[in-house]
Amino acid sequence: MITCASQDDLEIIAQYTGQAMTEGTLGSYAVGNEAANSMMTHVLKNDGTLFVVKEDDKLAGWVLFGTIKDSITAEPQGFIYELFVFEHNRKKGYGKALLVACMEELRHQGLREVKLAVYEGNSALALYEQIGFTTMKRTMNRTL
Repeated sequence: MITCASQDDLEIIAQYTGQAMTEGTLGSYAVGNEAANSMMTHVLKNDGTLFVVKEDDKLAGWVLFGTIKDSITAEPQGFIYELFVFEHNRKKGYGKALLVACMEELRHQGLREVKLAVYEGNSALALYEQIGFTTMKRTMNRTL
């Protein structure tokens, strides 16, 4: 069942945000919980939403999302900051269910588009493509 995160959920999530960010960025941002929690707190304080999914009343995963403005048109758009499902709960449809619930909520808010950033090689890329996300741009890095 997918619900908005409770205070108890937030306390559990706070113990795993560093792991979620490290996994999601394939190690590019191997930060601790403090830095990752700071990002999450910032999003939540700026009208972000955190949905959770549970299995047998235990947290199985979460999705953090909110609204951003297009840098050129200033049109509001949904943005998915983080999707995380605990490893032992993966391949059960929880990630897809969280994304669908997130997109339904953003649609309910009147938004027409949702974006996310994903690293090449992230195993969630196939899920994103399966539910209709397409690549719009590519960001490239080079060490100086």
